[in-house]
Amino acid sequence: FRTNTAYSRWWEARTLWGGIVNQSRSIVRQALTFDVPPKGQTEAPFPTEFAREIAYYQMALVNATRAHLRQQDAIEAVRPFLPDSEIERLKGEANVPSALMVRMGVCLGQAFQNGQLDTIQLNAMDATLNDLTDLLGGCERIKNTPIPQQYDTVPQLAIYAYSTLLPLGLIEPMHWWTPLISSLITFFFIAIDSIGSNIEDPFEASIHDVPMSAMCRTIEINLRQMLHEKDIPKPLEAEDGVLH
Repeated sequence: FRTNTAYSRWWEARTLWGGIVNQSRSIVRQALTFDVPPKGQTEAPFPTEFAREIAYYQMALVNATRAHLRQQDAIEAVRPFLPDSEIERLKGEANVPSALMVRMGVCLGQAFQNGQLDTIQLNAMDATLNDLTDLLGGCERIKNTPIPQQYDTVPQLAIYAYSTLLPLGLIEPMHWWTPLISSLITFFFIAIDSIGSNIEDPFEASIHDVPMSAMCRTIEINLRQMLHEKDIPKPLEAEDGVLH
């Protein structure tokens, strides 16, 4: 039960980040396709400044979320994507991802006031921003709600007790094979318990984490390509068989 619960937490974390990847593409796609001039009017530069601003805020947001969940420096994580004035504004924030979503909301409001978005388009982009807020909240829930300590202590005590008593039950049918058989059985129980312990916290900056760094790089590549940029970074590759 404990191992299944730990895997469910890990898989939910991966599902939430899959949603972040999808919504990142969606909000930039909306910014690119909504902010275009009406048919027959002079064509504006593509992408527009509004779409570029949303895209860079989104790249900053996902990297800030990664650092926030791993308890790393979120300011340094967003520095490559934002101007120095915006960095200074974020330095006093306890929750940088949340502050960035507020800034994105302000951008939407300004675009609406400037006539770049109509009411329907504003509501659609605001709904995407709300979905991103829900995804961040889901990640924070997993991060801040560990498996109760009882699920660590009781299974370990049960394994120790079972491993101690197991040879007594095997000695008559197994004879000299008792040490080998009991050791193998004990090993598998300890291994299953260790697997659950390793994956129960998927945002701890360990080799068992959800690969948030790789997914942030994937989002950055996708968004830069949507902006028709030329300097596209390469995807992160596994190091010693581990994708971070």
